[in-house]
Amino acid sequence: MKKLATLFIPVLALLFLGGCNKNDPTHTVRFYIEAPSAGRTGVWAQPMTLMDSNLTYYVKPDPLITEANITNIQLVKVQSGQLAFLFHLDEPGTRALYRASVSDMGRMLILNVNGEAIGARQLDGAIADGRLYTFTELPPEEMEKLYEDLVKNTESVQELKRHHGY
Repeated sequence: MKKLATLFIPVLALLFLGGCNKNDPTHTVRFYIEAPSAGRTGVWAQPMTLMDSNLTYYVKPDPLITEANITNIQLVKVQSGQLAFLFHLDEPGTRALYRASVSDMGRMLILNVNGEAIGARQLDGAIADGRLYTFTELPPEEMEKLYEDLVKNTESVQELKRHHGY
């Protein structure tokens, strides 16, 4: 828990003490990992319901990845023709994703933007390269708009990190 606090305090300071201007981050982007056996193992879990399908997953309370770990986002079209987000992660995010993709293989990873669960993917293998593909339940037009917003948000977060030496 101390480790998480050490990680998130600087990020929160960047977001809230960085000063208010038009380039400040405007979105929270979090990935939460599904808790094992919905709490039967003694791990506290919180429900997270996808916006369109109403599927509910019980996730660990601390995010696996946050907007501070995202270095780039792409909107890609996969072979099936569907749109997906491709998130590129920094070194700590890459390590966290790799560890989770191995130890939590088979569980779901939930994409939460501004407090709303918009997508999920199953961890079906080790992800060692820090590139995370995720589908959403958003229609293509909304994905495109959100993509533009998230690119600006990511640039703002990365600029704040550079400015403050993180």
